[in-house]
Amino acid sequence: MVEEGVRTRAHPGIVFMERAGGRRDAVLAARPRLGVWQIVRAVRASTSIKAAAEYLSLDMPSLERALAYYNDNPDEIERLLVQNAAEVERIERLYPSTADVARIRSVRGRRRASPRAR
Repeated sequence: MVEEGVRTRAHPGIVFMERAGGRRDAVLAARPRLGVWQIVRAVRASTSIKAAAEYLSLDMPSLERALAYYNDNPDEIERLLVQNAAEVERIERLYPSTADVARIRSVRGRRRASPRAR
């Protein structure tokens, strides 16, 4: 908690919120549901910082605050990015996407239909 206080003082506009499983994430004070790691992920996936800001409906100063926090705490944010990617991968293995389910059903449907067609 002391370290969070130090980080909050160093980065006005960044606060810490408790998440599922007791994890505490750095978030924008004005958008507490949006973690810094999520902002970094969006920036990496976008063609520009401006595009990321538009996608997230963030003003540039807020996005820049999040990136400044990331620049000072890259290990923390990278760890969260890796954890999230692993969780997404686990969920995708457990629960196939709708597209996968539709593909599987269409293959099953063709197998069932082919004996009747003969």
